[in-house]
Amino acid sequence: MSTTITISRETKEILEVLKGSKTWDEFLREVAQELVKRRREEARRALAQLLDSEYLGRAQWTRY
Repeated sequence: MSTTITISRETKEILEVLKGSKTWDEFLREVAQELVKRRREEARRALAQLLDSEYLGRAQWTRY
């Protein structure tokens, strides 16, 4: 099943350059997968930072 997405000509021109010889389906799937990967990495970093700061807070309590 195919669908239509309305975008400006300027946006399409930029995307066509990035797309290269891939099909639109291949290209857009790759873009979506990359975005999901980045969001997961950002969430992992934020969680690691939160856990580190919680650990440091607990470590300070145990010193006294």
